[in-house]
Amino acid sequence: MNIKIPFSTFRAVWLILFVAYSFTACKNDTDPAPAPDLATQTAGLYTYSELAYSTKTVSADHTNLKGTITITRQTETTVSLDVKIRVKSDGSDFMVVTVDDVELMETSSGTFALHYDGEHVGMVKGNTVKIEGIDEEQVKFTITAIK
Repeated sequence: MNIKIPFSTFRAVWLILFVAYSFTACKNDTDPAPAPDLATQTAGLYTYSELAYSTKTVSADHTNLKGTITITRQTETTVSLDVKIRVKSDGSDFMVVTVDDVELMETSSGTFALHYDGEHVGMVKGNTVKIEGIDEEQVKFTITAIK
């Protein structure tokens, strides 16, 4: 028993199989990469840019302060803050502190609140971090730094 398949039919079958394989072999739908966790999004070195107190906001160029704030990831939702803000003229400490286990909470799209021991201590939005404090004379201030 000898079965003869015409060459044109054979070629058509192979062409159909090849085209079907081509469409199913390539997967154009790729799963988007998962968004980095909160701590990874905020981690980095931020440079002091302004000081706000009472009703005034003064840029770094017009203050006698200099320094950085480093945020380091500890877990997905906790970071370490290393704040090193010093007085330019004599190098004395204005706000120099390292704090671990600072909690991050997303408050709105792209804004993360910083909480330490249940208290709000600052926020991160985009490439800006703001740390809040109170000086010796009980005046509230905010230090802003930019990545």
